[in-house]
Amino acid sequence: MSYVITGEMMVEMLNQLAQGHFYEKTVMGLTDTLASFISANNQLHELLERCAKKSNFQNTRTISWSDLGSDDKRIINCFFDYLYFTSPQFLKDAG
Repeated sequence: MSYVITGEMMVEMLNQLAQGHFYEKTVMGLTDTLASFISANNQLHELLERCAKKSNFQNTRTISWSDLGSDDKRIINCFFDYLYFTSPQFLKDAG
């Protein structure tokens, strides 16, 4: 049986994981805007459902990097990098 989480919960989880990340400010500014993309992305959806189940996110509303396996950490870090390097902030910084 699948552990179902909403798009809002996925954004909340990503925002918590973004805290302290090198690209925190940019990532947290984009996750709300990209909520529908995030929930439609199968890889992120499955990863976040798995992590939500492991951390009991539906009840605790908290998640940390220690709740993620090494592959999950790599995927989330790659996603955060992707968000930054495709963001208006990156273009501004690179300009």
